[in-house]
Amino acid sequence: MAKINYLIAAWHGPRIFDLRCPRPAQCTYYLRQQLRYLHALDHKLDQITIIVPAIETSPVPYWNYVRDLPAQLDDTKLSVFTRPNTGISYGGYIEACRHYKDDFSHFMLVEDDYVPVLDNFDAIFLEYVEKQGGGYVCSHIAPKSPDVASHSVGLVTTEAMIAAYPTHIGYLDPRHDIHPDRPHLWRHIQAAFARPIVAAGHPLGTIGNEFRVPYTDFNYWPKYWCPPENPDVGEAVFSPVQFASEFFDPASSD
Repeated sequence: MAKINYLIAAWHGPRIFDLRCPRPAQCTYYLRQQLRYLHALDHKLDQITIIVPAIETSPVPYWNYVRDLPAQLDDTKLSVFTRPNTGISYGGYIEACRHYKDDFSHFMLVEDDYVPVLDNFDAIFLEYVEKQGGGYVCSHIAPKSPDVASHSVGLVTTEAMIAAYPTHIGYLDPRHDIHPDRPHLWRHIQAAFARPIVAAGHPLGTIGNEFRVPYTDFNYWPKYWCPPENPDVGEAVFSPVQFASEFFDPASSD
């Protein structure tokens, strides 16, 4: 039976995207929205883990919010995993998977500004992983690079992450720290993240042929884009938090 740990790669400081998308007034905004959507949707997650890099330099309201979180969100265990600020989101995934490798069969990889917008989103990814025989199922694969997850939101087996770890560990080199004057480094890690999984014999798949995971960045803001694996895809599963209410209103479940 699958045991899924939902890993939220969180951040409390400036973001590259702040140049285009107005920064929220509250430093806890993204985390609050994540937990709000998770509370409103049906799922069978076994644990929700908030990965917080550089907690010691976080704003006081953020530190207080994380410190005061309950031990559970509904029936799901809620945990906080702190770490140095290396390897951006992918470094957090790598270290958290390594830390919890004996406790879970699968890890869901989500950045804090993308939220689920469909009931049983975890079951959708799990079905795809099981159909392909393990490995990693992401939201989108780069059209010209079948070993690159161009949008990393997805589900990966513990086995695949452990197999990729000897290569992944290189991404945690201090030279990959994220700094405002070195924002380009995320592209290298993003492009490289899935390759060690595939190289170790674990397949990479996508839900993009049947479901949508809208995406936004500098090129699309203030709109979003759905990569066209299939132009007639169905329901949205995750969304940038800025557009999430277009797909699901958490207040409707209250």
